[in-house]
Amino acid sequence: MTDKYIEVLKPIVTSKGVHLILVEEILQPELNDQLRFQIGSELFGEWLKDKVGVAQLINKSK
Repeated sequence: MTDKYIEVLKPIVTSKGVHLILVEEILQPELNDQLRFQIGSELFGEWLKDKVGVAQLINKSK
């Protein structure tokens, strides 16, 4: 059995009531080469789609 980090944060009061948050586990981020490549590829793909859209707009206006 592994020890878990368990903590109840202090109550948070909002206009909808009082909320209690129970933290069961804190996960440490891991950025390995595969995940780094995936993130970079997705960001590049989004950037490229944006640039192609701009190029199509410029071409249609001529």
